[in-house]
Amino acid sequence: DRVKADASPATQETDGSNAPAGNETEAPKSENTAGDTALKQETTAAGERKEGTPQQEPTEEEEEEEEQQEPTEENVTPEPVKAKTEAPKAAQKPSAEQEEEQEEEEEEEPTVPSAAPLVAAPAAQADNSSTSTPAESTRNVITIVNNFAKKAEQVFSFVLDNVNIDRSEDYYGYGKAALTVKGNGDTEIELDGDNILKGGFNHAGLEKNDSDGTGTLTIKDDNKSADGSKGSLLAKGEYAGAGIGGGHWQDTSHITVTGGKITAVSGAYAAGIGGGDCSNGTDIIIKGDATVIASGDTGAGIGGGDSGNGTVNISGGTITKASGGYYGAGIGGGSSGNGTVTISGGTITEASGGYMAAGIGSGYQGLGTVTIEGDAVIKNAQGGEAGAGIGSGTCGDSEIIIRGDAVIENAESSANGAGIGSGQGDLYPDGDGMVIDLTVGNVTIEGNAKIENAKSGYGGSGIGGGAIGIGNVIIRGNAQIGNATGGDEGAGIGGGALGTGDVTIEGNVTIENAQGGAGAAGIGGGAETEPDTEDTRNKVSIKSTEAGSPNITAKGGGVLNGGGQAAGSAHGHDKDQHQHRDHHHSLHEVGGALRQEAAQKRIQ
Repeated sequence: DRVKADASPATQETDGSNAPAGNETEAPKSENTAGDTALKQETTAAGERKEGTPQQEPTEEEEEEEEQQEPTEENVTPEPVKAKTEAPKAAQKPSAEQEEEQEEEEEEEPTVPSAAPLVAAPAAQADNSSTSTPAESTRNVITIVNNFAKKAEQVFSFVLDNVNIDRSEDYYGYGKAALTVKGNGDTEIELDGDNILKGGFNHAGLEKNDSDGTGTLTIKDDNKSADGSKGSLLAKGEYAGAGIGGGHWQDTSHITVTGGKITAVSGAYAAGIGGGDCSNGTDIIIKGDATVIASGDTGAGIGGGDSGNGTVNISGGTITKASGGYYGAGIGGGSSGNGTVTISGGTITEASGGYMAAGIGSGYQGLGTVTIEGDAVIKNAQGGEAGAGIGSGTCGDSEIIIRGDAVIENAESSANGAGIGSGQGDLYPDGDGMVIDLTVGNVTIEGNAKIENAKSGYGGSGIGGGAIGIGNVIIRGNAQIGNATGGDEGAGIGGGALGTGDVTIEGNVTIENAQGGAGAAGIGGGAETEPDTEDTRNKVSIKSTEAGSPNITAKGGGVLNGGGQAAGSAHGHDKDQHQHRDHHHSLHEVGGALRQEAAQKRIQ
C-alpha cells in the first residue's frame, strides 16, 4: 500500500506491511478540527483496511478548490504529520493465516502500519506532553520523501510521539531502517515523548543517505513539555549502519540537531551520527539546546564512518559524550578519515577518541583541522593511545586554531600524542637505518582563549607535536595557558620525542607552567632532537607587543636515562626580561637533548 499525505507541501511515503489485527488500534484523534480532515485509512472494527476499499485521492476539481481556499482551522497546510505507536490490545490475537500474510508482505515495500496511522497533528503548542506512554515495539517502518524545492514554506514537518520501531533482528538481505528520510526537500522531525528507532542489517536507525537526496534533516524539540523535560530519541544502527545518518557504503550530509535528548549508537564500522561503513559524514550541525550522546565503531562518535571524513559544526547544546570506536575520533573523522571540526559555542563534556585517534579531530592517519572559538567550552578531550586530545590521530598532521573566549579545561593524550596538536609519527627500519616519518602539529592560540590543562601521557608534547612529531606553536593576544605538560621525552610546548619545536609567544600572554618530560624542553624541542639544518632547529621567539609582555614559567625535564642533560629551561616573570625595544624578533635557543644511539628502542 502506498499513501500520499498532501496535508503538507511535502510528499510522504510510508511503505510496509499491515500489522496483524491483534497489533492494531484506531488512529489517535487530533485535538482540533484539523484532525477531521487528516488522511486516514478506512478500517474495520478490528483495525484492518477493508479489502477492495480504494485509497481516496482528490479529484482535479477538488485540488483546484483546495488551492484557492484560504487556510482555516479546518484546512491548515503546514501542520506536521504525526506518527504515534500505541500498545497493542491484549484481547486481539492474529490468526496463523494473518501471521503468514504479515511475513510475506514484509519482504515487499513497507507501508504505513495500521497500528500507527498518520494523522494531521495540531500546530505547535506550548505543551507537547505526549498523548501516550512508551509503546511496545513494532517492525513496521516509516519512509518520508520530500522532493519539493528548498523553501521555508515547503519544509515537511513530522512528529514522533512515543514511537518504538525495532528492526534490529533483521538479517542479511532483509534489513531495513526504522525511519528513512529521502528527497531534495527539507524535513523536520519534532520529538514528543520517548522514541526508539532501531535499524536492521546494513542500515541506520534513522537513515538519510546522500544517494536518496540532498535535503536537510532537522531533528528538534520546539514544543516543550509542561515540566520542562525534553523529547528524546534513541537511534541505533545495525551492522554497517550509523545511529543517525548513512547505511552501508552510504555517505550522509545536511543533518542538523537543534533540540531534544539524542542518543545515537552505531553498528559496526559506522558513526554514531554521520557516515555508514566506508562513508563520509559531512555538514553535521549541533546547536540550540540539544543534548547528545553518540558512539561509533571504527567510525567517529559524530562525523565519518570507517574510512570516512567528518565535517562537524557545533554552535550550541551539550555533547554529553561523543566516543569514537577503534581508530575513530570522538568528533571528526573515522578510521583513516580527515576531521574538520568547528566549535563556536555549547559545551563538550567529553569527547574521546578510539585507539590511535583524536578526541576532537581526525581518526588514524587523517588530517585534523579544528577551530574552537566564541564561548565554546571543552571540558575533556581525550585522545586514544597515540592520538591527540585535540588535533590528529596517529600518522596525521593537524591544523588547530583556538581563539575568542573559548575555554579548554582538559585536553589529553593517553600516550604518544600531544594534548593539543598532532598524533604520533612513525619510525621504522629501512635497510641498515631507521626512517623517521614525523607528524606536524600546527597550533595557534589567540584572543582571550584559555587552556587550563594540556597533557601527554608519554612521548608527546603538552601543546605541539606528538611523539616523533614537530610542534609549530603560536601563542599571542591575551591567551592564558595553565599547565602544558609533556610526557617523557616530550616538550611542554613544542616538539614531541625526536621532534623539533618552533614556538612564538607574543603579547599579553600568560603561561603558568610549561613542563617538559625527561630529556625535553619546557618550551622547544623534544628529547633526541637532531635538526638537519639551521632552518629546522628548535626555535623559540618571545616578544612584547602593545598589548603587553608575556609572563612565562617553563621548565625542562630531567636527565634522560642517565646519558644526557636536560633539554633546557626558561623562567621569566619580570616584564622587562622579555621587553625588546622596537619589538624586534628575539630568538632563544632552547634546544633538545643529545641524541642517543638506542632512540628507536625507547620509542618502541
